[in-house]
Amino acid sequence: MALLHHIVWPTIHWISNTYYELRPSIHLFTQLDYGRITGRIFSFVGVFAIYLVFVKFIDKSNIRDSALCPKSSIVKFFINGFLLGALMVATTIALTFFTKSVSLVPLINWTASLPTVITLYLCVQLLTAATEELIMRGYVLKNLAEIINPSSAVIITALIFGFWHLKYSFIYGSLAFIFGLVVGYGYIITRNLYYCIGIHFAWNCIESVVYSQTLFNVTVHNILLAGDKGITPDQQGLLSLPSLLIGLVIVLRMNKGKATT
Repeated sequence: MALLHHIVWPTIHWISNTYYELRPSIHLFTQLDYGRITGRIFSFVGVFAIYLVFVKFIDKSNIRDSALCPKSSIVKFFINGFLLGALMVATTIALTFFTKSVSLVPLINWTASLPTVITLYLCVQLLTAATEELIMRGYVLKNLAEIINPSSAVIITALIFGFWHLKYSFIYGSLAFIFGLVVGYGYIITRNLYYCIGIHFAWNCIESVVYSQTLFNVTVHNILLAGDKGITPDQQGLLSLPSLLIGLVIVLRMNKGKATT
């Protein structure tokens, strides 16, 4: 917090007062979620440091053998994961519009805000996805799968992930459990952490941009189906269930395809 008050904020104010043409974008950025992105940066750095310590001194392993350094392509699997996550969240959003569970009304000059909003959530949600996946799949699942049945390890980590999100609602926690199955089996099948990060990033980022309340006036007509976007933009309702099941089927079919080749 001292860093925020004594270095970060004064720097932002200086830029805003010196470069007037940047003031509207800076004002929008600080209005959006500046505290959140700063918190996510510190969370990621802290988790990353702890991860390195655990790998080196608890597991007594080499970083090159950790989930950070998969044998397969990082970029390829991240993109593949992103595409799957985008398909899943696009299905959910389409269902909410089709059932009229949510309505969006564009705000005035929403197009001018679009670059700043996208930049913000690209940063926030990439940090969020990387932090959570590094903990749950990159460390807990990887280590569990080496000592117990991999499917049991996936279920255990998915339960932990669901409990993690239970504070918002039982439905959200339950759907997070299923999401944990998708990314969990994704990791077991691909052995590539970046595939999981791609799925998680696309899911959170796209929905957060759409429901951020900075581009559109969002009205939720059915919280049970759409989730309470007033609590958090990416909170899920029951209409996320079909897309999560689709994602789970796709991931499991990947494993079947590997088994037959």
